Amino acid sequence: MKRNEIIIFSVLLVITGLLILLSEFNVVNITIEEILTMDISAFGILTVYIGFERGSRALISIASTSFMTGIFLFILNNYEIFTNANIYTFALLFIAATNFFLLFIDNPKSSSFLFSSILIYIAAVFSITWLEESYIVYLSNGLIKMVISYWPLFLLFFGINLVVDSKK
Repeated sequence: MKRNEIIIFSVLLVITGLLILLSEFNVVNITIEEILTMDISAFGILTVYIGFERGSRALISIASTSFMTGIFLFILNNYEIFTNANIYTFALLFIAATNFFLLFIDNPKSSSFLFSSILIYIAAVFSITWLEESYIVYLSNGLIKMVISYWPLFLLFFGINLVVDSKK
C-alpha cells in the first residue's frame, strides 16, 4: 500500500472508533450498526478509487461489493421495508450488476461487461416487481441470509490471513 492510502484508511478507522466511543457515551445519537454500514460504504468507495488507479479488476469487484453491501445494510436498518421477501434477491442481483458496470467503466472496450450489467439490472427489477413467492426466491433468500450470518467469521479469517501474510 502507498503511504497516502494507509493514511486514508487510518483516518477512516480513527473516525469509526471515535464515532463508536461517542455513541457508547450517548454524545451522538448513532447506532453501531449505522456506523459500521457507513464505514463499510466509505471503505468501498476508497478501495474502488484505489482499484481504478491500479487497474485491478478483483479489487474493484470486492470494493464495489463492499460499498453496495454497506448501502443495502444501511437501508435495511433505517427504513421500514414491508415486502422484504424479494429484497435479498434484488440486492444480490443489483450488487452483481453494479460490479459488472464498474468493470465496464474500467475497461470500456469490453462490451460484455455492459451487456451483463444491463441484463442483471433487468433481472433485479424483474425479481422485485414480478416474483412474489417462488421456490427460487426462498432458496436465494435463505442462502443470502446464511452468508450474511457468517460474514463476521469470513472477515475474521481474512484479517488473520492478512496479518500472517504481512509477517512473511
